[in-house]
Order: sequence, then structure tokens, then C-alpha cells
Amino acid sequence: MDVRWAAGNPDRMRTFAKELVDLQCDVILSQTTPVTAALHRETQMIPIIFVMVADPVGAGFVASVARPSGHLTGFMVWEPPMPGKWLELLTEIAPAVRRVAITFNPDTAPYVTAYSLPSFEAAARSFKVEPIVAPIHSDAELRRFVARSSYCWQRETMYRQSIRTQARLGTAVCFLLERSLGSSISPARSRACGSGHGGDRPNTRSQARL
Repeated sequence: MDVRWAAGNPDRMRTFAKELVDLQCDVILSQTTPVTAALHRETQMIPIIFVMVADPVGAGFVASVARPSGHLTGFMVWEPPMPGKWLELLTEIAPAVRRVAITFNPDTAPYVTAYSLPSFEAAARSFKVEPIVAPIHSDAELRRFVARSSYCWQRETMYRQSIRTQARLGTAVCFLLERSLGSSISPARSRACGSGHGGDRPNTRSQARL
């Protein structure tokens, strides 16, 4: 078995896809949309089994979910209504939430705009939440976005507290700053080092089974 690890790099995905196809494998196992797309461009003959692909029909991998046809088949990671369900669950857990962001890398998750955003934005309207769509291309962009979002959240929270407790403003500000830095930066930092949101991960791997 030959294994290639692209680590979320589109250039490496294309390079490794060509390498695996040149090996003339009997079958190739691919993980995520961008890796599968790179392999699909390289061969129309070798069978490819994909996993963690969000929209195989929209990506052009299969003719339909019921009848894939062609040389690709595999497993979807979620269906279009899921982002709306995630937002619904979030509002149940945190009823006071007013703004929610969805981040994605257009280079590795191009399907998000047409496949995931409609249900996310529809759910936001339904639950009276402001949807923030944030295309992110790099770790640096993600850090800047998190910093901006954290700052806005701190300002809004402090303003609310100042209205409620003018006499205790100094204590409230210190407390809120500590809480907001701990609660908003830590999860985002974890996300920057990890998989990104929900499913089709930017860290990818393709495998060839001989």
C-alpha cells in the first residue's frame, strides 16, 4: 500500500495525485473534496473510493447519490441541512447568542458557498442571529479574524454590562475581559491548529491500495 499525505496543501495534493496515478494502482482511497478532485483530474480509469466529501454531485464526482456511475463512489460527510441544524443546536445551548460566524477555506472547501451557506443563513434568519461568512485562506487570516471578532465581542459585552451595572463598571470590565479572552480565543486557537468546522477537513490524505 502506497500512502501520500498532503497536509492540506493544494499543490502537494496535485503532485501526489499524479504520483499515485502513475503507479497504476488497482484502486485509490481518497479523503476529502480537494484530494478527490485532484485524483479525478488525473485519471478517468482507476477506481476511486472517497470519504469525507460533502457534495459529490456538485463537485462532479458522481452523477447522483443513488447511481454514482463512472469510476468514483464513496461516502458523504453531511447533507445540506446540517449547518442549519448546527446553528439551531447552538441557539439551544446558548440562547443569548446574537452573531455566529462560519469560516471555510475556498481553496480546499469550494462547495461551502452553494452547499452549506443556504441552510446556515436560513437558520440565522429564523433564529434572529446575524450570520457572518468568513472565507479564510491561511492561518494568518484566521488569526486576524479571531482577533477582530474577539474585540467586537468584548466591546458589545462591556456595553451591555455598563448599562446594567454602572456602579460596578470597573470590576465588570476586568471580569469580562478575562472571561472573553479565555472563552473566545482558546477554541479558535484550537481550531486554527486542527480541522476547521464540521466535516470536510483541510488536512487531507490520499491512499492507494495495490
